[in-house]
Amino acid sequence: MPTYHDIRRLTGLSLSTISHYFNGRPVLPGNKAAIERAAQALDFRPNADARSLRSKRSRRVGVLVPALGVNFHMAIVAGLERRLGSQGISVLVRSAGGERADTPDAAENLADTLVDGLVVVPRHQDAPALAKIAARHMPLVFIDRPGGDVLGDSVLLDNREAAAMAARHVFDHGHRRVAMIAGDVNVWAISERLAGVRSVAEERGLSFPESAIAETGQLTASDGRRAAMRLLATHPRPTAIIVPNYHLTVGALIAINESGLKVPDQVSVVGFDCDEIAQVVKPALTYISQPIDAIAERAAELLLTRLAGDDGPPRHEVMAGELVVGGSVSRRSA
Repeated sequence: MPTYHDIRRLTGLSLSTISHYFNGRPVLPGNKAAIERAAQALDFRPNADARSLRSKRSRRVGVLVPALGVNFHMAIVAGLERRLGSQGISVLVRSAGGERADTPDAAENLADTLVDGLVVVPRHQDAPALAKIAARHMPLVFIDRPGGDVLGDSVLLDNREAAAMAARHVFDHGHRRVAMIAGDVNVWAISERLAGVRSVAEERGLSFPESAIAETGQLTASDGRRAAMRLLATHPRPTAIIVPNYHLTVGALIAINESGLKVPDQVSVVGFDCDEIAQVVKPALTYISQPIDAIAERAAELLLTRLAGDDGPPRHEVMAGELVVGGSVSRRSA
């Protein structure tokens, strides 16, 4: 890890001048330019250097999520705060600006704010920044999606099997015209859930054509509504729709209501992460529930283990979802 001494070696400047610059005090323009060139060449991070000089940790952990308006993300943050807070560790939360926002530096910016480790819901564009952070030996724990080639622990839902449970439930009730609102298939968890539905259809020799998959590009309620409207306008109309996240499920229910259709008599629905709304709609919604509290708890435990000095190989843990059966899936004759 580069230090002030490395910058002194490249620039020939005194340690006091280098320290003045990184602590926001004025230095000569030529010295400023030389320090910045050396810092870039060394990939030097001032807070990382400060960490190496401190005798104690910051007692703060960073949490990076794609967006703050997603129920799953905020539930994870709440669980992390409970567990880490019990150990006197505070949580600093940042948003990357959205699934497709061009903010690959969000992770590095968070890592540079005097945190001892990061819990991340990673996007594919974050990979280069996360690789740099891992190279600095900062503990990383990935939630919801794996870190790919970046070294770090992970706690994930078994997304394929969770979606497969939803598909089996629908097919077991005699539905054959089944559709899915796929959202953004570039999101790993969504693509895994789509694969889970496809696998069940293939196992049973049932049709699940591309026309039955409505991609939205985003994961919002408005996108879910538009996608459901497209599916409901097809002929013949699907008798059941599987929806892979909370906001898309809300949008699908809005579309069904606006279309004057009844659940489950005219269209059945299986949602995802709908603990809050499942009992509000009538009949009660059938949905896949993630063990969010357990995921957050385990992610916090893994991070605490790393902060305590464990430098063993990465740990990857997979948790099972649960099918919560309501009344939103009708039984049909095959």
